[in-house]
Amino acid sequence: MRRYKDYVDIGRKYLSKGIVVIAIQFRIGFLGEKKEK
Repeated sequence: MRRYKDYVDIGRKYLSKGIVVIAIQFRIGFLGEKKEK
């Protein structure tokens, strides 16, 4: 059971990091499109 909990904690960390990365990339892409136009 403890191993499962560790995997869940790791998964949550990666998930939160992934959301941050996607948000940053989306913002950069949005700003980039605005500059081009």
